[in-house]
This record gives sequence, C-alpha cells and structure tokens, in this order.
Amino acid sequence: IAIMADAVDDLDGFERMRLVEEPLILLLPGSFRDKKCDDLEELGRQLPLVAYPGRSHIGQLIQQHLRRLGLNIPSSLAYGTSYGVAQMVAAGLGWAIVTPLCTLEGLAVADRTCCMPLPPPGISRRLTLVSRSGELGNIPTHIAAVAQQVIETSCVPEIRRLMPWLSGQFKVGPI
Repeated sequence: IAIMADAVDDLDGFERMRLVEEPLILLLPGSFRDKKCDDLEELGRQLPLVAYPGRSHIGQLIQQHLRRLGLNIPSSLAYGTSYGVAQMVAAGLGWAIVTPLCTLEGLAVADRTCCMPLPPPGISRRLTLVSRSGELGNIPTHIAAVAQQVIETSCVPEIRRLMPWLSGQFKVGPI
C-alpha cells in the first residue's frame, strides 16, 4: 500500500482510491499580499522561482505546466521539501508554485508568506492510495477512509483559514 501523487495508471493489477485532489497555487513573499499576481512571466522577472527538483513528481508537474504555457521562468533555487521552499519564499528570495497541502508543511512561516490562486489555466494534483488488487481485503479501503478523515479534520480547516478563496477546489474523497 502506498499513498502517491502518481497513481501509476499505466500499470495493471492495482486498486486506486483518490484521497485528495488539490489545485496548484502560488506561494509568495508576504510583501506581495496586496498585489495582483496574474502574470507568471512578470512575476519571474521580479523574483526567481523557488522550484522543486525536476526528479520529483511535483517538480515535473510544475515544469510540464510551465512548458505547456510556453513560459521559461528562471529558477535559481531548488528544494526537495516544501518546508525548504516555504523558508526561501518567506525570506523574500523567490516565489513558488505549491499545493495547499504543501503550504501546511511551511506553517511556521505562514505569517511571512501569502497564497494566491495560480493564474488560469490552473492545474491540480491528486494523492491516491494504491494497493495490489485483491490481496489485502478491506485494509486499503479502511486506510483510505482514515487518511481522508485525518485530512478533513486536520488539514482542511487550516487550508480554509489560509486560502478561503479555494472554495470547492480542494476535494477530499473519491471522484
């Protein structure tokens, strides 16, 4: 059993249960709190992008999205953890594209950062529980239900507090 951002849809023999679907958002230094940020290219001219490594799933997802938009945004900083990304953004060294759950890892610096919607077209990621088909009875279903309950009770209230504009874009549970 694994909880993954990549549901390995191209492989047979696995059961998949969606836990969360969440949009990617902007994480900006606190000084951007009252600014409009609807142009990623302009944002990239003001500050470098603090990126996730290209080998990570979220790093690849973000790079693909920027390529689809035809954007070449410089990134001089890359961190493998959301906490490291949040620290760099809080220090004013750049901005990042993250998910609402990723922002929770950097809550210690939430007062020095701000979250805003990613300009359209948006993109989202899913976290999925993946298990081998028919091997573990109802254990995967039970684990998925517990994980969804934890997300709903521990994460969703904080996400709503920090990002009230998300409304129905953060989805817990199956499709």
